[in-house]
Amino acid sequence: MYFHSLVLTALCLSVFSSALEQRTDVDLTILTDNDLHGNKTQRLGAAILIGTIGTYEDAVYICEGLHEKLWSPALGGFQAGLNNSLSYEAYLKDKNNSESVYWIQRTTNSTSCSTISTNGTVQESSCSQLLPALCTQSAPMAYPAWADTSPNYRVSQRVGEQTLTGFRDFHTFRFHGVRFAEPPKRFEFSTMYEGYGHADALEYGNDCVQAPMPYLGTMSEDCLFMNIWTPYLPSTLTQKVAKKKLKPVMFWIYGGGNVEGSGTDPEKEGGQLSSRGGVVVVEFSYRLGALGWMSFDDGVHNGNYGVSDMLNALKWTHKYISAFGGDPDRITIFGESAGALGVRTLLTSPLSRDLVFGAIMQSFPAGILDNGRYGGWSNFSEPLRCYERFTKTIVNDSGCGNVTDEVACMREADPYKWVEPGQRQSHLPTRDGVIIPYTGLPVSGPLATPRKTRLAVGTTRDEAAGSIPDNLPLNFTQQMALLGTVLDINLVFLASDPSFNPELGPGWADISNEEKSGRLFNATQRIITDGSFTCLATATAYSAARNNVFESVYQFSFNRTYVAPSEATLEKQELCGRFKPKPDSEEYYKCHAAENPVVLGNVGFLGWPDRDGTDISYSRLIVDYWSSFARTGEMRIDMEYLRARGFHSTEKQLSDAGSWDTVNANPGRGHRIMNLQWSGQAVSEWSEEQANACRKLGFPQDYYESVDYLAK
Repeated sequence: MYFHSLVLTALCLSVFSSALEQRTDVDLTILTDNDLHGNKTQRLGAAILIGTIGTYEDAVYICEGLHEKLWSPALGGFQAGLNNSLSYEAYLKDKNNSESVYWIQRTTNSTSCSTISTNGTVQESSCSQLLPALCTQSAPMAYPAWADTSPNYRVSQRVGEQTLTGFRDFHTFRFHGVRFAEPPKRFEFSTMYEGYGHADALEYGNDCVQAPMPYLGTMSEDCLFMNIWTPYLPSTLTQKVAKKKLKPVMFWIYGGGNVEGSGTDPEKEGGQLSSRGGVVVVEFSYRLGALGWMSFDDGVHNGNYGVSDMLNALKWTHKYISAFGGDPDRITIFGESAGALGVRTLLTSPLSRDLVFGAIMQSFPAGILDNGRYGGWSNFSEPLRCYERFTKTIVNDSGCGNVTDEVACMREADPYKWVEPGQRQSHLPTRDGVIIPYTGLPVSGPLATPRKTRLAVGTTRDEAAGSIPDNLPLNFTQQMALLGTVLDINLVFLASDPSFNPELGPGWADISNEEKSGRLFNATQRIITDGSFTCLATATAYSAARNNVFESVYQFSFNRTYVAPSEATLEKQELCGRFKPKPDSEEYYKCHAAENPVVLGNVGFLGWPDRDGTDISYSRLIVDYWSSFARTGEMRIDMEYLRARGFHSTEKQLSDAGSWDTVNANPGRGHRIMNLQWSGQAVSEWSEEQANACRKLGFPQDYYESVDYLAK
């Protein structure tokens, strides 16, 4: 198609005098080869691809409008990443990697103009040809706490009825602090925001009210903002972007127990995943604690305000993400811990049914954590139960216990008092009958109807290891009694079972107290890990596959992780392997949340040491898996895609590991799980030993087959 008229309109880009004038009237793609080494990368070949075709003169003006020049071979860098980027563009165009040519800076003094092909061949062409172009890319790389938002790197994009001004760094276009919901009224569902006029999207928005954390900015109840990273911005003058140009969307929901967390956490920054994965990444904030989850005994204010925020962020994304180059029909929601619960909750809600292409649940809490004192994580309670468990205490502590209208009184109370140390916190979804009509995600029975969504679910190998107290008694029965008291469940019965109690094994009396302590710790963390995470992750995958609820189902277990300093004390960091020089061959505990920096591709971005020279390669592998799932709905990565992008380390690992198969729940077929690590990763089968342990804990593989999702 000939967009010459659009190109002429775009010439106004050359005379920017304010951010409002910087309109993207041509297709823009940032071309970099992100190897996830962060600011230590040697892959510095970069360009901005002007996808809208025009003459050589058009290309010069457009590049100048971006405060850049036409790219020149004299700059070097073609073999340092630009070659792979152009190969990928050719792959996206027709999957056959056919040659394309692009305007570049003149390389001779002749009257003809210069082009470069996909394979790097420079030749002379008529200046009046209509071709795409390559501009230089001078924007610097971002750091965890800094990005250059100066006017030269700003870009404005029409989004519905508003214009948002964001900026670019070396790898992506970024739009920060984008409002997706109206400022919420306390204890009410949020409503989606429809913007008008112009707004800057250069800085993160407010964080939601919670206990102070080092990475948090200004906190406010007005906190419903999102951040968007994208490698591609379509022309604002094109009526409808070609579907094949749009990128898959990855919609991250942070964890933090529904009482802490932020869409602005630098450890969860989305730019590396966006660039490496060729996806649009969306991160956002939702209300926490009492402001997000408090239910009352009035039949009206039933909690789930935080869920409404998630839902409105998802609806806003679905409606407007194409303006950022994202495909609204390929939105994958993913999250870890309480973020995985957010994924599960959105899947449970009929209001999101047509909005989700894929879903990845990393370490959702269930099982033991759905019983006793901590019950209600994925087995949703009635609002009145949560009122009795949480709200009454908070209301009384706020001086609103003896008033006629508790809601009105609590709307005047100071919410920062509710997040002080030691205060009771609301934090669980409820079966409110509006957003959540069921007791859980239906994966069996008459409510488990097929949907056009793909599912991946899994855990880290040793979820509970970082949370087990250090001062437990040197006696298994006493440990089970103590933990059972804390959790308000019976665990003492496990003391008589030699498959759980190491004291019943041979030679116990002959080993040292230090070794006894280690064996007891390992047994206890295994029980809590399996009972709170692994068993019901497996049961979810089993029933979802058995009942054909999702188009495909995958299960994974992280057997290599990299725990963040913010997630653990120094002692727990040591326990969870942060300082292991050989994390693939030396044993350590793969703790809860320790996969996040790997999944988001941020190990190098954060400046962390590559412990054995393969941490970055391993992160690339996981990013390639996750982005493949978002792109195609499969964890089986297309080898032609990897070759087109030059992702050779991942290609080799996949050749060694074999195919990641879907979960198969048919009788006689093994339940397959991918063990994720760098060397020796492979699909394993759910063993009889694991199955027996889960049965004894009360969470067998077919646990969800007998659940009544409409039970009171």
